[in-house]
Amino acid sequence: MIIKKLALLVLTALIIPAGILNARQFEVEKVKTWPSRANMMGSPDAYMYITQYKKVEIFSSPSNRILNKRIKGNEKVFTSPEGNYWAASEFVDRSANQYRVIGLSLYAADGKNLYSIEDPPDLKFILNDRSPHMVGIEGTEGLPETNLNFYDESGRIVGTHKLTHYLDGRFCGDGSLFFAYSADSGLYVFSPDGDLHYRLSSGRNYAVNRNGKLVLASNGGNLNLYFQTTTTSSTSLNTSKIRNIIISDDNSRAIVMSDDNAICLSIPDLEPVWQYNPVSSYHHLSSCDYDTETGRTAIGIAIDSGPDYPFSERYNTGKVLILDPEGEIMGSADVSYSSWSKGFPEVEFSENGRTLWVISHHDLFKIKVE
Repeated sequence: MIIKKLALLVLTALIIPAGILNARQFEVEKVKTWPSRANMMGSPDAYMYITQYKKVEIFSSPSNRILNKRIKGNEKVFTSPEGNYWAASEFVDRSANQYRVIGLSLYAADGKNLYSIEDPPDLKFILNDRSPHMVGIEGTEGLPETNLNFYDESGRIVGTHKLTHYLDGRFCGDGSLFFAYSADSGLYVFSPDGDLHYRLSSGRNYAVNRNGKLVLASNGGNLNLYFQTTTTSSTSLNTSKIRNIIISDDNSRAIVMSDDNAICLSIPDLEPVWQYNPVSSYHHLSSCDYDTETGRTAIGIAIDSGPDYPFSERYNTGKVLILDPEGEIMGSADVSYSSWSKGFPEVEFSENGRTLWVISHHDLFKIKVE
């Protein structure tokens, strides 16, 4: 088995473009490992959460724990994307495959209780990073009908909207708009209080800029750029399943990552700037991030050892590439994990692009880019 794995690595090396071979090899520092039954939530660049049975730990940086809180065994934790707010919902089993929520408490990152609710109608909650507003999902995603319940800053339901075949929802970066996707009728845009602003006929894969006014969304084989309800430009996509779309903080670039490749497009004309293609069929793009300050892109690649290996020995290594603004590979790093981690590594820039966080199923790594 070791000989087979070595042969795979040699074969991969033979087909790596010269740009990678000549690029800088970044040093990787393992910062933290959490238990196999724990989950990492939030962001290492803001507030990071390690949740496990009956306990949640909150870190203002990966090395600075600010809260170690006991929770009930029947409580589930939700966090906002950057971790500024978190909630614990208490549930009871209603049947073998169903449960209901009997209470929810919303907290600031430091553990201050902002409000508590008894018997909310929802099973899942989507939190806003900029205020205690949240949206509750009543029912299961994908069902013929799902209610979205909009909560104000004191935990009262102030708006409700029914969607058919709801699949996904998120707040924009500044928290001023909520986006909800219906498989039947496209993308709905709401205020935090549940007022419907408009609807776009788009596919499930989309990105929004910080204030939510710019939307880049797939629709069949096309990628459309919207300024609110107006389509400003479109381009065709010669690719398979899209995994991620990013709009840069300055609204000048977009990164579209699919199963096949990662493409950088200019905004607003959606002209290609560069394209990266995996060097091996055993390399699977898992994540990407873009740093506006430097114009650099990070790409996470999951490496499959191949079908000859047992399940536990596949996807336990990964690679990270850092590309310059022209798409040239300026550096790379290799990571290995303590357990199977398909779909990882995840990558996230911080400190104006000087640091890159690399996240696996149970490990956090740090790369100093400069």
